Amino acid sequence: MWLGFEVGAAISAVTASVTWVVFRWAVSQRPAVFARVFVGGIGVRLLVVSAAALLILGLTDLHRAGFVAGLISTYLLLLGLEVAYLLRRSRSLTRAAPGAEAVQCQGPEPVDTPVGRS
Repeated sequence: MWLGFEVGAAISAVTASVTWVVFRWAVSQRPAVFARVFVGGIGVRLLVVSAAALLILGLTDLHRAGFVAGLISTYLLLLGLEVAYLLRRSRSLTRAAPGAEAVQCQGPEPVDTPVGRS
């Protein structure tokens, strides 16, 4: 059982490490590039983890419950750390520079136009 847990945890750790390196690069890019990398990374990561899990479960005799427990618990733990990092990074980027006023974006100003008139 423990070998299955360790293999599942290793798969999660490897994919999280690759994701971490890619995110560190993407954070320094334009927001549009970061968004594409972020969304694309989720899809690629799910595909790689799913394919690895199916291959390992189909080709080996590892303890299935241990493998799944290691994979899911480590995946969720590392995903939580990634989210915490991204939130912390986001907050540090939105803080105003020393001596400057903070600007809040709330959307467009309402326009006073009567309904039905252009």
